[in-house]
Amino acid sequence: MKISLKNLFRKPDKWIAVDVELDGMHPSRVIQLSYLIIEGRRVRGKNMYFATKAVNRYAKKVHGLSVYQLKKLSGGWELLFDPETKYIRPRDGSGEFIADFDPYAAWAGFQEGNAVQYTYYVPHDIDRLVEMVGREEFNNRLDSTFLISRESVFGGGKTINAFAGVHAYYNHGNQPNLHISALFNFSGKPWLSQKWMRTICNEFYGTEEIHGYGYGQDEDQGQLGAWYVMASMGLFDAKGLTAPDPTFQIGSPLFDKVTIYIEEDDEEQTIELVTTLRQNALKGLISKESPVGKAVMGHKKGDRVTVHVNETYSYDIVIRDVQKGSDDETLPISSY
Repeated sequence: MKISLKNLFRKPDKWIAVDVELDGMHPSRVIQLSYLIIEGRRVRGKNMYFATKAVNRYAKKVHGLSVYQLKKLSGGWELLFDPETKYIRPRDGSGEFIADFDPYAAWAGFQEGNAVQYTYYVPHDIDRLVEMVGREEFNNRLDSTFLISRESVFGGGKTINAFAGVHAYYNHGNQPNLHISALFNFSGKPWLSQKWMRTICNEFYGTEEIHGYGYGQDEDQGQLGAWYVMASMGLFDAKGLTAPDPTFQIGSPLFDKVTIYIEEDDEEQTIELVTTLRQNALKGLISKESPVGKAVMGHKKGDRVTVHVNETYSYDIVIRDVQKGSDDETLPISSY
């Protein structure tokens, strides 16, 4: 049954919204409003998210709802946030949090997942989620999630089932989880996003039986493949480019080797551009965030660029060669 968003609130004993398209909103900025069914004490839903800030600024109403109403709805997730457990927790028909709450229980108020996974599914309001959980606890919990999930290959392990991983801490085989590794970018520890996105690329993906459909991973419209492409490029946006001024967060891209000529020293050097995690200047591993890394990024062989060290000192270099590299997972993580 498909209905418009304005009917989401008015159905006897049942509220349903399925695949709703919103007039006045940029189509590429509506992530998904797939389905929500509330029938008596049963609540089921998946991918209930849209970016109200992306509503066309000239649209006063969308399907009969004012922009104010849409904005209020987008913050409705806070009503399900349990300050005691700091997880999203379903409520019963009387409005009380459900009893005997197990945040790891699959299908208990969540479609294809659990409270641990879905608590992070507010990509339109990440800063608020970090605030409500607490920055330190948020980072510790999220880092522990990936440490534990690595043991089961970031999903359902070797369980052969289409829904393998729905009970896990993290399930890379399903859409509601795919932005989670990028959330450290919003909680003050972006290097952990670089670390875990690269680790997921190296260990979740592959050609052996444990990868792909073999153990329950769900490609779903090519989304897992697309995630790998974006992560390999080192570009990802946890908000799905739905913000009013969308941006990408810098991740852990595949490496490039660049040969540069430092004119003032009459010296040629070959450097390898890496993430901050693996920088080691003594071995020629230069961070993409360093002055040299920033100067050469986006340029080609033959270009002369200026390296700005600080406000008072800079020097010119000439790019003499560029080699497309491949990921070298044997490179150690930097200790600084």
